[in-house]
Amino acid sequence: MKKQLLIPKAIGAFAGMFFLAIFTVSAFAKMAEPRKVSYGGYGDKKPDFVHDTAHDLRTVKVKEYALDIPKHLYACSGLNDEASAQYEDTVNELYIIVIDESKADFVNVMKENKKYKEKLSVAENYRNVEMRSLKKSIKIKGKRIERRETIHNLDAQIEEVNAKARGIEETIAYKFAFIEGPENMYYVTIWTLSTSEQINHAEMEGMINSFRVVK
Repeated sequence: MKKQLLIPKAIGAFAGMFFLAIFTVSAFAKMAEPRKVSYGGYGDKKPDFVHDTAHDLRTVKVKEYALDIPKHLYACSGLNDEASAQYEDTVNELYIIVIDESKADFVNVMKENKKYKEKLSVAENYRNVEMRSLKKSIKIKGKRIERRETIHNLDAQIEEVNAKARGIEETIAYKFAFIEGPENMYYVTIWTLSTSEQINHAEMEGMINSFRVVK
């Protein structure tokens, strides 16, 4: 259950029990570089793009799930080694990754370690363990926004936080979705600079709300 996440690329390094965030060189230095689209996270398989020109979105289908990504975000490979989908816009500082893992494996590991709470849903257990790990690594600023949603008939726990990493001036706005699928758990993380959160809010919400399991 080890995970790696990059946040806007300015930034030192921290690690958690389940969550490893590694910051590299600032994305601002890369704004003028030519953009090369890659298929990081998909192996040799190109994802299935279905373009929606009316809304300036592309539907990205990976494995058994799909979501709608704004076209100004490009597929990349450097945000997370375990992500099955990862997209970025380094100019507007907007990033998204999706990590998926076996629901049965997650539940079994949690129960073996006596960490699973039967009174909570699988999605709530998933959210709790990830958020506890995150809090060990960064300092959450202000109030956490927590809510439960049903996204395309899937139970989802949503968290919104602003956070700072030690030695980093920028505050990061995160939106997390912990989603329970029929066979897998999905960990969707979207982030941007807090100063850009209001501008990017609608697209951040739209990407999460578009998540669905497909055959």
